[in-house]
Amino acid sequence: MARTSEPVVAIINASEDVARLLSDAATDEGYRPVVGFVPDFRDGEKDLASFLREHEPTAIVWDIAIPYDVNWRYVQDVRAGGVMRDCPTVLTTTNKRALEQIVGLTEAIEILGRPFDLDEVFRALADAIRRGGDGSGPSSPERPRDRAE
Repeated sequence: MARTSEPVVAIINASEDVARLLSDAATDEGYRPVVGFVPDFRDGEKDLASFLREHEPTAIVWDIAIPYDVNWRYVQDVRAGGVMRDCPTVLTTTNKRALEQIVGLTEAIEILGRPFDLDEVFRALADAIRRGGDGSGPSSPERPRDRAE
């Protein structure tokens, strides 16, 4: 797929309402959102690897719902398969503390608890993109809409 000038952000969520909110906000922020639903991927109705290869996202905003350990293990399995290994990821969740205990410390993934402020999501997303998928890049976030101004 040909790249456009807007960074592509994959929004992977279990809630259509939250996915729509994040997608609309991502567009307003200067990103090109593509949306997928966790149950469709996890249950095999859609292939996540194909979705990510097709859209080539610059970053992913992924919601981790309960059971946290099962859903985090799914993210780890996907990352281990290589399809999103180098893709910066921002996790959203309803219980940040519980998810942090399962995930542990990593600079490659930002974890935000809900309810979250949309500005917080896009600051974290810009920072994750700037750092890169392995957390090694510089940490000075610039959002696409900031570049346009």
